[in-house]
Amino acid sequence: MRPRRQTVIFLITAVSAAAAALAPASAVAGSTTAGLVPTGNAWGTFVKVGQIAKSGHTALAVLGCGHDRDSNDVAAAHAPGIRTGVIRSRTNATTVKGGTGSRSVNVVHNVNLLGGQITADAVRAVSRTSFNGTRYRGGGGRSEFVGLRINGKKYSARASGRVNLPGIGYVKLNQQTRASDGSEHLTHMIVVRVTRNVPSLHLTAGTVIVIGHALTAIERTAGFLGGYAFGSQAVVSGVPLGANAGRSALVYVTCHGTDGEVRSNQVLNLGVPQVFGLSNVQSTAEGEVGATKASLRLTDTIETADVLKGLVDAKAIRAVAAGSVSDGVRHFNTRGSRFAQLSVQGFPAIGVSVRRNTRLSVPGVGVLWLHRVIRKDNQIEVRMIELQVRKPNSLGLPVGADVQVGVARAVIKKPRAG
Repeated sequence: MRPRRQTVIFLITAVSAAAAALAPASAVAGSTTAGLVPTGNAWGTFVKVGQIAKSGHTALAVLGCGHDRDSNDVAAAHAPGIRTGVIRSRTNATTVKGGTGSRSVNVVHNVNLLGGQITADAVRAVSRTSFNGTRYRGGGGRSEFVGLRINGKKYSARASGRVNLPGIGYVKLNQQTRASDGSEHLTHMIVVRVTRNVPSLHLTAGTVIVIGHALTAIERTAGFLGGYAFGSQAVVSGVPLGANAGRSALVYVTCHGTDGEVRSNQVLNLGVPQVFGLSNVQSTAEGEVGATKASLRLTDTIETADVLKGLVDAKAIRAVAAGSVSDGVRHFNTRGSRFAQLSVQGFPAIGVSVRRNTRLSVPGVGVLWLHRVIRKDNQIEVRMIELQVRKPNSLGLPVGADVQVGVARAVIKKPRAG
């Protein structure tokens, strides 16, 4: 049976950078099998009650359209029934003789669930899938627990199965499923199902807690749509400056689109010391592919943003990237991108009517872009605030750092045969 994938709306806390639970986005990674591409994603924690997400997927990493790897880290996750340390996710395309593959890994440190009833020094989820032109291979080897205890009892690194939790419900360990044809593999390391109300832990019956997710697959796609939206990132050569400096409130449009559904991800508050502080960040993504036309729209909105300790102060930021194609002709736009309030220290003339691609030289730091729009033949991207650090500075930011706030990107590729 093929593992079911879900589209949900997320609400996450200040220490949880998460994103929508997508069908894995395709990665064009040099497959030698026409029309087949490796896909996958990994994340650390998730809490839902019924169909309502209470804490979104933390440290989401996705193989996106046109990308062959992704990574994401967060410092910790705190949610009803959950406390963790650092969460790290990695996913990448791989090469096998005659074909292609993908690998996803998530590691959650210092797990404490249900007020200490379930603890572990680390939880590692692994998934691999490949296709060599003849057959699929895959599995979750090297998935493991380090120091796992449930109600004080030790469990092995490769523990699996069901353990009852008196007065709460039960937990399933090391759940691994694989599609009947082998084209997809899913690992969930800890799945807690709450069957009774537990007021002392602020849990209600129907709550599901998942720790440690890794998914990989090989999918057939025309490789048509792509893009993403996120609230913020601070990187050097693509590497986040810190655990919370990866792409926040991240959403993707896959090559297949979203079947017209809106995917959403939200972060209430987010901060990276010396770099930025944001509140109420929400990203959305939607895309639809038809027989002769396709369209997509990605947005990111931020209620308040403080960049570089007051250098930039902005409110009601909105980034929009949209595109459509009909009869082979592509159109892109960023209509709706705006600031409701904007000020920049040392530049009193800058306000909400700032022109696109405004470039400012910030003494002792580098270059500040406002409402930056980057257009290429097959895509458009808007970065409402971007700071490129080019000089040694008193804030300790490394030269080469790139800080982006309010980003949306829409991609429409030429379909491939397959």
